[in-house]
This record gives sequence, structure tokens and C-alpha cells, in this order.
Amino acid sequence: MPEGRLHVLQDEAVALVQNPYLPAERFASKGKLRNDLAQARDVLAGLGRDFEDAGVMADALEVGQRLVPLEARRRVGAHYLAEAEATCDFTPRFDQRCLDFIPPDLNGLLYEYELFFAAHAARLGWVEHWDWQQRADARRERINTLLWSESRGLYLDYDHVNQRPGAVAALTGVQLLAHGIPTAEQASRIVANLPLFECEYGIAYTEECPACRDYQWAFPTVWPPLVWMTVVGLRRYGYAADARRITQKHLNLADALFAQTGKLWEKTDGERGVVAVGEYDAPPMMGWSAGVYVALTACLAESNPS
Repeated sequence: MPEGRLHVLQDEAVALVQNPYLPAERFASKGKLRNDLAQARDVLAGLGRDFEDAGVMADALEVGQRLVPLEARRRVGAHYLAEAEATCDFTPRFDQRCLDFIPPDLNGLLYEYELFFAAHAARLGWVEHWDWQQRADARRERINTLLWSESRGLYLDYDHVNQRPGAVAALTGVQLLAHGIPTAEQASRIVANLPLFECEYGIAYTEECPACRDYQWAFPTVWPPLVWMTVVGLRRYGYAADARRITQKHLNLADALFAQTGKLWEKTDGERGVVAVGEYDAPPMMGWSAGVYVALTACLAESNPS
């Protein structure tokens, strides 16, 4: 999160040196600021990806070269490429049509950046021609209009092609608690839905759904970054007991697996309390596994000062 980086750096000059391109490059498209909610297609555009790459991706995924026209292969490959760039390769959230969806997590992060620019742009010398606070407020309003499901009490991906919510709930909707987007009433409904994701050994990436076990970014796989975002969000809205419970489950499993193997792991199985599989066997990992472990341990110490 941008505020967290600035807090850790404790040096606005360093922040400026690291991010001189950020306002223009991240938020502008073809020289014009975007006014709509971000979708997966923007991830490809922001990375400068050409849809030629999608044809390569389609070939790699064994879409027949001779029987399927190149344009069709590119279209299929583009969906998979976008899903991979959206850091959830692969998930049932998008029904293999990632480019057709507007995700809550991406827009929650963009909301955070807009708030960051609103607070710091002037004193960091980022002279812009737009009102970042106004943009953040507008994005939050659109998120609550388009991505909030009143019937389910959760934020969901939105299929803008078919104009309907996605079928699979994920922690990416719960993540919006960490960004401060839900109202207090919405937050209470999100918390009431935690049992959709929570397992004996942790909190899974999605609710249980058909074929979810064929994917790694799905039930019952537990991913440390989403555990962290969930805990941050619960603490932000005052749900300390829920945050402690989820934190303790994650730390307990990490400790148990470390005692068995001497390693930290990229992902775990929240149902069985083992190293996760799903698409591939999880590798040992420091990175986010160690970082989230340390951060959650600090959170637990704060909530239990004795």
C-alpha cells in the first residue's frame, strides 16, 4: 500500500525517486485519465502487452493451431494472459474469460493510490491537472454501485459483457475492507460471510464451488497475501476477534509445517492443514510467506500485549 511504503521509507525524497512516473503511467490511458472502473484488460495495456503475446499464450495452452483461427487463439490466449497478470493464475472467478470482468481488488488498490496522490501529490512535486480526492470518491461510489451484491452481502467481480455479478465469491471482495471502501453495514455483512472462506486451518481464497479444486487460486488454498489483507481489513473495521482467530490459524499451520519440514511454504491447504497442491506442488518460499508471518505475529502481539 502506498502509505505503508512512505511510512517505512520515512523519506519523501526516496519515495519521489522511486515513483516519479507513478501518477502519469499508472492512471493515464492514451493521454487521457480513465473515468471507468479498471478491468483486467487495463492490466495488459498498462504492461504494454501486445495481443500477439496472447497468440503465443494460446499456443502454449495447446489450443489447436490448425483447426482454430489465429484470431480465436489470440482471444482465448488474451483471457489467460490477463488472468496470469492479475496474479491469480488460475482461478474459477472469471470463468476463463478474465478480460470480461471488473475485479474489486484491482479497483480497491487504485482507490488507495488515488487517496495517496490526494494526500501527497502537491508536497512531493507531482503537479497534476485533476482532483485526486474527487477521483477516489467517484471510484468508491462506482465500486459500491457496480461490485456490491446486496443479495449476497459481498463484493463480487462484475461481468461487464453479460452485465451480471460473477458467480464465485473470493477474498478479493473481502479485501475492500482493508481499503476502507465498505460502509459499516456492508462490513458487517461481509464479516457474516467469512464462513464461506474460513476452514479449520486458514481462510481460503474463494468459496467452495464446482471444479474449484482444479485451480490453485481457489478453495481450499490459503495464500498469505490475502490472509494479510483480510486481517488488516477486519482490524480496520473493529472486528478484532475475527482478525485474531484467522491470524492464529495461519500462524499455527505455518509453525506446524515448519516443525515438520524446516520450511515456509508458498501456499497451504486450509482444509487438510498440509502444503497445498492445485496446479502444482507448492514450493518452499520466504517472500510473502515470511513477511506475512512476521506481520501477523506483530498483530497478534498488539492484540495480546501480555
